Amino acid sequence: MSNRSLGRLVAALFILFCTRVAGAAPFAWVPNSLDAAVAVVDLATNTVVTAIPVGNGPAAIAILPGDAKVYVVNQATDNVSVIDTASRTVVATIPVGDLPLGITALPNATRVYVANQNDRTVSVINASTDAVIDTIPFPLGYTPISVTAHPDSTRVYVTAGDRLFTISTASNTISNFVQVGASPGGLAVRPGGAEVWVANRFGDNDISVVDTATNTVLTDIPVATLPYNIAFSPDGTRAYVVTNGGGTVDVVDAVARSVITSISLWPATSGPVGVSITPDGSRVYATLSQLDRMRIIDTATNTLLPTVILVGDAPQGWGDFIDGGPGVAPPVPSMGGLGLLGLGVSLAAVALGASRRGRASQA
Repeated sequence: MSNRSLGRLVAALFILFCTRVAGAAPFAWVPNSLDAAVAVVDLATNTVVTAIPVGNGPAAIAILPGDAKVYVVNQATDNVSVIDTASRTVVATIPVGDLPLGITALPNATRVYVANQNDRTVSVINASTDAVIDTIPFPLGYTPISVTAHPDSTRVYVTAGDRLFTISTASNTISNFVQVGASPGGLAVRPGGAEVWVANRFGDNDISVVDTATNTVLTDIPVATLPYNIAFSPDGTRAYVVTNGGGTVDVVDAVARSVITSISLWPATSGPVGVSITPDGSRVYATLSQLDRMRIIDTATNTLLPTVILVGDAPQGWGDFIDGGPGVAPPVPSMGGLGLLGLGVSLAAVALGASRRGRASQA
């Protein structure tokens, strides 16, 4: 075997390995508030593979970019459980503020931010040490509900009162705010980072679109009753809004800023709370807290699939609860740079051995 052929073989084997890893199906990490557990759902088969005990009243999920850890907000025990995704066990429990709800991880995977309702604070967690390193106070009368991060990791957005607050991650202080609708809840940054969409739950029943450069509301998009949470397609052209009062997922054209269709999760009293999308954008998953299940929407046809996934008692799902999310490459398990180098050396050795055996057989 020539050196050129050897090199091609090594490259092909390496690409095959990486493709196998990257092609792994994503998992959903669903917090079931009355089970005190997180159900892990294999989205290749849409089956629950395990349930991981956490604190009481788990409600929200943040998956650290790279998918190594999952952070779970436990409302009733005022703490955050840290799940190691490889072993699927809780490896740390972090005390935070009183009645936490929203949680997000910075895209650079350095910190996690938690909104504490009764304390009117946001806890800042070091993602390396899993310890609280700062606490950000909010003004009197403004209760932090939900939180998300800008793609460049310089800003965190928090819904509180009738406002959207901006936190500078450099100083961990409130740097700006803008008035949105009544009682804003869930929010999401549109891919690209130019806009934050805020779900205004009570009274307004709409989505405020906020320009992140000017910190101004560009428009409000009417949706069904009690919009709770929002998920964007990976390309940012569609937004999926779960409405707790309407029992729907409203599909919004993010360019035209209008509802394309409203998909009933039937019945209207099913209590949908969480919504998340697969990395390839082909499926949307919604949690139904009153029916202890999760339903699936085909995004190509905007139809509700017949599959019903029984996940546990009173599933919630604030935040993006599907791993390998938009823009996050699946990690190579247990392999850093040296691991990849070792893989390359091993593959080269295999190929070289095959080459030598080939020469010996020709002699």
